[in-house]
Amino acid sequence: MALPVPLNAPLRVVVQAGELDPLSVTPASVQVRTAAGRSLAHVTAVQDNLIEVFLVIDESLWANPPSDVLVVLAGSPSPHGLRSRAGARLRRSQSIGFRLENSLSASHAPRLISVAGDPLPLDHEVSFSGQLDLVFEGAIDPLTVAPASCPLALRRAGLSLSPILPDCRWQLVGERFELTLEVGEDLGELRLNTRDLGLRGPQGRAPSPQVQVDLVSEA
Repeated sequence: MALPVPLNAPLRVVVQAGELDPLSVTPASVQVRTAAGRSLAHVTAVQDNLIEVFLVIDESLWANPPSDVLVVLAGSPSPHGLRSRAGARLRRSQSIGFRLENSLSASHAPRLISVAGDPLPLDHEVSFSGQLDLVFEGAIDPLTVAPASCPLALRRAGLSLSPILPDCRWQLVGERFELTLEVGEDLGELRLNTRDLGLRGPQGRAPSPQVQVDLVSEA
């Protein structure tokens, strides 16, 4: 096996079958399993004959991370086998082992890129219902994700009142961090101030940019 890699780093596999047909790279042709045989959720990217596999990391996986995984490539005679653009199938199935570190990597500080599906920069009020989805480029340390780290200020007549502390759910794929704040009932006008976020990247860096986003919670 190669040197250990962080949980969110790509697991890179070079396939000796010429340039791969991207349509043959599917959940059936590329699987990830723990040493005990448990399947792990993942996404893949392919370029030429290189496949990059990213684990889908959530609270459950973070709480009990595997130390070793196998990337399993389907080959002949499987009907789901990888194939080249020329149509040649991978001769046989292959298993490539990786050692994992219980850590995260990040090439830069986390950056907020969208709120409730609306990309930044925002010059308008954002509507959402029940839960508020925030997406960041760059990893965030899960140990910093807590209700107190994600306050939303209630607004009345343009004034910010005492904040509410929503429950949090998250998912990390590579360096894309998706955070869901469970707001629940219709609370009317809210404000997200990124200066108040207690979220931090693996190196302790706070998310950018520093902005205020006005929100409308709808039933």
